[in-house]
Amino acid sequence: MNNEVKEYARMKSKNNDNDNYSSSVKWKNFKGAFKPEIYLVLFDVVAVNFAFFFGLWIRFDFMLSKIPKVYFDSFIQFIPVYTIFVLMMFHFLHLYRSIWRFSSYNELHLLTVATFFAMIFHCVGITVFIHRMPASYFIVGGMLQFLLTVGIRFSYRFVLLMRKIRRKDAYAGNYHKAMIIGAGSAGRILIRDILSSSETNIKPCCIIDDDPYKWGRYIDGVPIVGGRDDILLNAKKFEIDQILLVIPTASAEEKRDILNICRETDCELKSLPGIYQLVNGDVALTKMKEVA
Repeated sequence: MNNEVKEYARMKSKNNDNDNYSSSVKWKNFKGAFKPEIYLVLFDVVAVNFAFFFGLWIRFDFMLSKIPKVYFDSFIQFIPVYTIFVLMMFHFLHLYRSIWRFSSYNELHLLTVATFFAMIFHCVGITVFIHRMPASYFIVGGMLQFLLTVGIRFSYRFVLLMRKIRRKDAYAGNYHKAMIIGAGSAGRILIRDILSSSETNIKPCCIIDDDPYKWGRYIDGVPIVGGRDDILLNAKKFEIDQILLVIPTASAEEKRDILNICRETDCELKSLPGIYQLVNGDVALTKMKEVA
């Protein structure tokens, strides 16, 4: 009987330890998941308050003593309400749940929409319920709020991208210098896949496209240097050792002509097999096939 009691007590103690460990892990995961969101919320609070204070401050020549009391008091009364409204708007649009290392046009669009409706709320709310403010207060405050909230979110992606570019530049001797053939949608996706990945050993150096309108332009910092007739010249100029053919919509004859030119170089050739990769959004470096 005593042995059974001891065994029961031991099992209960073990279960309690497991429950405590599980709770601890869950709490750590919870804190880790919400830490970036808390930082963003705090930054947004500071950004919103600073933006409209700056709008009022600049209106009166950067002199706090020149700001009429009625304007300053109106700002103090309304800004807490406006701040809460902005935070709720951002939360409603899931701007605190986005993965900002992958921020894109969609996040920029949502921030634009949120700022637009927030400005309407600010203009109407403070004018109707408190006091009419100078026009420059709304213009400067709204623009600065947008720039600050966009800047902090996209700066994270920019910093990561710059780190990867510097890392690739630092070890340039260990990387393939690649020429991308095709400045269309597939080419843009492939370049961004290469630049955003820290595991690739490829550095895009130039882009070839037969559309003269695109010549002299850039995709993510990579220059479009000319058409197929410029392949040999630029392969030598940029010391290319790998050519990536990314024109899934081209005809078989066009691809054959371009590949024949590429074969005159000593570069490794890879090609995106077909248009279905573009349709399915399956354009990536791992999908490239070697060309014999």
